[in-house]
Amino acid sequence: MNKISYLAVAISAATLMGCNSSSSSNDDNSSPQLSTYTVIDGYIHNAVICARESIEQTCVFTTTTDSKGQFELPAEYAELLVTADVVGGLSSDSDTVGLSS
Repeated sequence: MNKISYLAVAISAATLMGCNSSSSSNDDNSSPQLSTYTVIDGYIHNAVICARESIEQTCVFTTTTDSKGQFELPAEYAELLVTADVVGGLSSDSDTVGLSS
């Protein structure tokens, strides 16, 4: 069975850094506003990102982190609880060799 560690991803936490990746041009209103965040302890690759109202609820938005631990979060989910699930056998930490266990 894969061991799952839950990391609360908070904008002010040291484990998450955000950059507003939206364009300064407002010509195209059809593009969603996205912000880019990074999950770190070393960069965490393939962490499963989940946005939801509370920890007991199901995810309304999910994605995974790239090789630099980054993911994009649409603005509509920015006020929700966002967690990064580090999944054993799937996620990897750039500080260590191999997959998380």
